[in-house]
Amino acid sequence: MLPLIVLRRFDCVLAPTKDKVLAEYAKRKGGKLNDDQFIEEPYDKFDYLLANPPFGVDWKKQQKEVETEHGKLGFAGRFGAGLPRVNDGALLFLQHMIAKFEADPDLRDFENIPLTEDVDAFFKREVLPHIPDAWMDRTKDKIGYEINFNRHFYTYTPPRPLPEIDAELKCAEDEIMRLLREVTARATNRQN
Repeated sequence: MLPLIVLRRFDCVLAPTKDKVLAEYAKRKGGKLNDDQFIEEPYDKFDYLLANPPFGVDWKKQQKEVETEHGKLGFAGRFGAGLPRVNDGALLFLQHMIAKFEADPDLRDFENIPLTEDVDAFFKREVLPHIPDAWMDRTKDKIGYEINFNRHFYTYTPPRPLPEIDAELKCAEDEIMRLLREVTARATNRQN
């Protein structure tokens, strides 16, 4: 059970939309596994998920529909990871929740891995020691080569000598002062 303080924080965060959410839920109330009422946008994904999974409850009553969805949709559906034993309703419910969760895109990251490097070996050596719960979505792999234009097509030009830059700044400063004197002289002549 979550501590009361955490629940209170959720209540405060959700307070501005709580009535609207509860009304929508009442309108769409149905079985969660065999009669998903939250399948079309914008009600198909959620930022917060707070639940009490049905530990010790089986899913025999929903078995036919769940197995049909799993066979038909695979990973595109809610149960792509596979079906647990019929007496493990909690795991099935957790898969249902994960499918409804909208991941924060700001937490995504990517790596440029040399073409000669094995991706799995690189991940195990360079990522997992620092982020043990990291995972890869291999469907988003892109194979290619990054050309560093600065390295291959850039010709280094050394900076100009400092006295030359100072002289140029002094000329610009003198020009600004000349223009300011000209403007103030005109303003003085108009007043007289």
